[in-house]
Amino acid sequence: MKLYLLGNDILKVYKLPSKVEESLSISDTIDGNIDIQFIIEAIDGSWNLKSTDNMSIIHDNIVVPSIALSNYHYYFLNITGINKNVVLYSLPTKDLSTYNLSFDNLSKFSVGSGSTCEICYKDSFIEPIHVEFIKTSTEDGSFTWNLKTMSENSRVYVNNVSVKDITLKTGDIIFINGLKIIWMNHFLNINNPNHLVAVQNLTPYQINIDNTSYQVNSEAENSFHLYQDSDYFYHTLRITNQNQLEEVVIDAIAPSNKKEDAPFILTIGSSITMGASSLMMGYSVIYGLSTGTRSILASIPQIVMCITMIFGSLIIPRIASKYQKKKNEEYEKLRVQKYTAYILEKQNQLMEIQKKQERTLRDNNPSAEECYQMLNYFNKITNMNFWCREIVDEDFLTVRLGNGSCFSNIRIQGPEWHFTLVAILS
Repeated sequence: MKLYLLGNDILKVYKLPSKVEESLSISDTIDGNIDIQFIIEAIDGSWNLKSTDNMSIIHDNIVVPSIALSNYHYYFLNITGINKNVVLYSLPTKDLSTYNLSFDNLSKFSVGSGSTCEICYKDSFIEPIHVEFIKTSTEDGSFTWNLKTMSENSRVYVNNVSVKDITLKTGDIIFINGLKIIWMNHFLNINNPNHLVAVQNLTPYQINIDNTSYQVNSEAENSFHLYQDSDYFYHTLRITNQNQLEEVVIDAIAPSNKKEDAPFILTIGSSITMGASSLMMGYSVIYGLSTGTRSILASIPQIVMCITMIFGSLIIPRIASKYQKKKNEEYEKLRVQKYTAYILEKQNQLMEIQKKQERTLRDNNPSAEECYQMLNYFNKITNMNFWCREIVDEDFLTVRLGNGSCFSNIRIQGPEWHFTLVAILS
């Protein structure tokens, strides 16, 4: 699909990729220095034009956020800085409904929506007599054809430039709201947008090509240039993915909860002190009972305290040690389990990046067989990106000769080593 932006002075032409996928942005200027930006997005297999900050789409006199694009349609845009709506017209990339018509028997003919016009274009935005083609004799006995618009509202572009009155030359391309006329001096080639064109008084023109002989071009003919290259060659918009460097960050494992055990003599020091105290208290109680200086009833508090101190010095530390050891083991098991799952997730992420980069390489570098098919079935191939590479593209002059192995464009950012006393002591 081609989009034609009808500016006051210049006709802008944008060719959309034949493969409808993803989205694209087109930035340009209109009417001298007014910036415009098109956002075109692929939705359900068709291109959709979206309103932007400085451009609103008008449909049925209301602003809409987006609109589906289709061939042979008008779209009206309200662009910041322009007082009236700007017209955008869509045509197929290849218009097969074209005809060659001869006008040798005429000295004047017209194009318009009126039934008296030789080329009647029943479009609602075409004047009854939109433009006239007038044959004019010159002093040397030859003649020229002039194009003249018939009203102020008649907008006509010749070679993408808005004109009111111009002398035509062979090869000129005339655009009138979707109607395209290629001027060939003795005949013209015309399309039939949406089957709205009817012709009268013009006869079909048959191009006869003599394949039996040829005439060598003169030096003047070889050096003659009708247009610049940019006038009739265009670069198809190319949307490709490139393998950019992707960074995968891997965090360090959570620190271990394991602590260095204190020396045995330090751990039992307090227990020995408490044990000795309880033994001395027990000896004092037994001695008092044996000598009769204390009664059993008076010694009960000392006996209970002695037993409690012995239990606290021997049993409680053992239970606390086993409990802490069990908690440390559970924490270590959970730490290893969670970090293992984290590493597997990062591994899957790396594999997905590798698969994506492999697909990108294969899509951007078709095989020799695929290139051969492009050459032999040009009209059947929808994605011709292989032939649209420019010197600014990363894969310029790159051809796939076969399959092989290459490094993924990935940088793995591992955990950094930090100075700690634990690392030195271990």
